[in-house]
Amino acid sequence: MITPFVVVVIWFQITCSVCALLMAWDKRCAQRHSWRVSENTLLTWAFLGGALGGKYAQWVCRHKTSKEPFRSSLNALVCWNTILYLVAIVPPLRERALFVLGNLLL
Repeated sequence: MITPFVVVVIWFQITCSVCALLMAWDKRCAQRHSWRVSENTLLTWAFLGGALGGKYAQWVCRHKTSKEPFRSSLNALVCWNTILYLVAIVPPLRERALFVLGNLLL
């Protein structure tokens, strides 16, 4: 049976992998002075759940470590992703979040 936890873990693995690979590819393209991956694309994948993968690739590849506002945006997205993953995985937090969203939509 596929539980919400399994779905979240699979989503986490996919988005983190894609974000890390895009960061590594962008670093390689920067070194070769060729076509680059846009910061908007990198931050979109980070927003969708891959911020930790992006942060890991930033550290391993030493890529975009001092470029602002990208660095600050990625750090903020790590916090955002952590909150979302906790809400998705922890049942009481998920129930509370759904209750709040339901009240906001009414």
